[in-house]
Amino acid sequence: PSSSVKRANEISRMKRLLRTFSLTRQMMLHFVTNLQSYLMFEVLESGWKSLVSKLGNATTLDEVISSHDEYLDEIVSKSLLAETNGGSETKKGTSELGRQMRLVLTIAYRFCKAHEQIFSEALQSIDNAAERQRGAERRSKAGKWGFDTFDPDVEGQHFYNLSDEDTLNDILLISQNFDQSLRNLLSMLNEKVNGTMAEAVLTSPSQSPYVLNSSDESLAQNDDSLRFLTF
Repeated sequence: PSSSVKRANEISRMKRLLRTFSLTRQMMLHFVTNLQSYLMFEVLESGWKSLVSKLGNATTLDEVISSHDEYLDEIVSKSLLAETNGGSETKKGTSELGRQMRLVLTIAYRFCKAHEQIFSEALQSIDNAAERQRGAERRSKAGKWGFDTFDPDVEGQHFYNLSDEDTLNDILLISQNFDQSLRNLLSMLNEKVNGTMAEAVLTSPSQSPYVLNSSDESLAQNDDSLRFLTF
């Protein structure tokens, strides 16, 4: 293809890459913000209030120790950190949720590392170009040539690394994996909270994720707190 067609294709891939970055980052930010709020308010704050209440009513050292152990167990359980070998169906469900949560966060971490690497290279090229442009201006004022050789940074060639097809495909794959893993997590949360398996609805990466609700209101207290994560 001609150079103009090649450049048009590069710009098209670059726009697609930047759009995928933006939409995926927005969806990840929505999820992580909800997760952080859940851990702060539904897990730590509520658990602390319960512990303070129990300690106020404790009359022996054994009751204090027992209350503190229950507090730690509740935090581990609600944080989806519990691992079980067998055990009750409730604990198995929590363990499966924890594994799925770690999968979602692992994919998000891969996305962040790719994002950092790609944009750090582009931004470094921009900084280099700005510095060399200032040097060229100083040489021009001194009556010398500003540039006597081709400079890929100044010409913006390195910035077009954003149009690399392999890079675009890698980011698209990460975005798709995150989308699917988040759907699975939200479906599992819905099943644990409402007792029914409903497919998570993610109309597009640019919209906030949510799950279908059930009319079942017979919810356990610990499971009900997980509802916070489904919005």
